[in-house]
Amino acid sequence: MLFLVDELFHIFAHPSELGLALLVLSAACLISGRLRLGVGILLVPVLAGITILVLPIDNWILAPLETRFPKPQNLPPCIHGILMIGGGEDRRVTQAWSTPALLGDFGSFFEAARLMRAHPEAVLLFSGYGSNPRPMVTEAVIARDILVAMGVPPGRIELEQRSRDTFENFLYAKAIAQPTHDQVWVLVAQAAHIPRSMGIARHLGWSMIADPTGYQSAPGYGIPQAEFLHKMVNIESALHEWEGLIGYRLEGRIDTLFPAPGPIPNPQKSKSPQCLRAA
Repeated sequence: MLFLVDELFHIFAHPSELGLALLVLSAACLISGRLRLGVGILLVPVLAGITILVLPIDNWILAPLETRFPKPQNLPPCIHGILMIGGGEDRRVTQAWSTPALLGDFGSFFEAARLMRAHPEAVLLFSGYGSNPRPMVTEAVIARDILVAMGVPPGRIELEQRSRDTFENFLYAKAIAQPTHDQVWVLVAQAAHIPRSMGIARHLGWSMIADPTGYQSAPGYGIPQAEFLHKMVNIESALHEWEGLIGYRLEGRIDTLFPAPGPIPNPQKSKSPQCLRAA
């Protein structure tokens, strides 16, 4: 049953694939002489495309995700660790050209580097996809090279390279970090990815402060834009997260469907050598 639900979610979470399939089906009907059926099928992706072009649908479905956890105004004076999750590193291009490449937003890297400069007591743990049937550079290695180029000392970076999905990112990263109740960890991730990520962390008993970056929506900006491809990318990104929230809730990987902010961890006294040195 879960497999069927997952497949249905996948279809509706990738409207570009569904639209392409409808276009192919419409063409097949028109070629075979079924004109009325072919035109009827063709109207579906055409009208959907016009709707996406005219209305800020991408903002409507992205904004609830990106505004769920507000950006923290003040962090505790001592931070033990910063966790980054992979996903935007382009392994294929990096391998081909021997230079680190990203698929999209640099915001998480800028924020992580900023926090590392502001908190010399902290370590940075990057958890990224590493499994592949053929030898290829891992997301974690790409991220490390970018962070080092941005001035983060390599000795303060730890890598997790076994994970295959977001849940395993946290599962294996926690095994490396071994966080204790008096430690402060900050999650730096794209804003749309934060609700599901924080839900996983809480499910695993890892107390964290969410630090969202890489916003894609512009709440309140609703005039028509001729940016169809950009909007489609945003829509599919948002739908992927909604699909992930529903799927992870059904699988028991998060405890609530739409995780909400809670109290910010801020231990008053920490016996950690990191904080004692920072003090």
